[in-house]
Amino acid sequence: MTNKDKEYEYLRNEIVNCFSVIHKTIQMLYVSTTVVIAWAISASNPLICLAAYGVIIPTYIISIDYNMGMLKIGAYLSVFYDDFKWEKRLHKINCMNIINRHANSYRYPFSFCSIISFVIFFILFDYSNIALNKIVQIILNILFIIGFNLFVLFQHNNDKIKQLYIDKWCDIKLEEEKNINAD
Repeated sequence: MTNKDKEYEYLRNEIVNCFSVIHKTIQMLYVSTTVVIAWAISASNPLICLAAYGVIIPTYIISIDYNMGMLKIGAYLSVFYDDFKWEKRLHKINCMNIINRHANSYRYPFSFCSIISFVIFFILFDYSNIALNKIVQIILNILFIIGFNLFVLFQHNNDKIKQLYIDKWCDIKLEEEKNINAD
């Protein structure tokens, strides 16, 4: 097995690992959010619903990180492994936006869990005797759902990020080729 074959095998395994981590993180998100919501319902305390963001935000950050890892590796493979045209061709199709695909679908569970937490909060909320602390709770709930979902919504397009990595890998490849030709 050549070094190039070993590198390809390593990168392929790394992509599989990243995908697995994202999948497991989403499973953890669902289980943990369900536990928090069940706790809020059993305690009849809507404020506990806000604790769901203690799960939603960190698991989302983990998923973004591993998704970026897959994008970097995919970009690397499309530049340094010319014999594998699939990655380049797929990226071109994705950038054309001719297929309605769900490249960002890994983000949906996080928004879904924040919406469920938001709704359950208002179902459990005691609307009698609205005092200042309850108004603060309402404001916090609204800020969390709007803030988090705007953050998710305005995340960069995966294809644009991948193109940036492709461009940088191409620069590195050209630099390496110049150094080889100079020697």
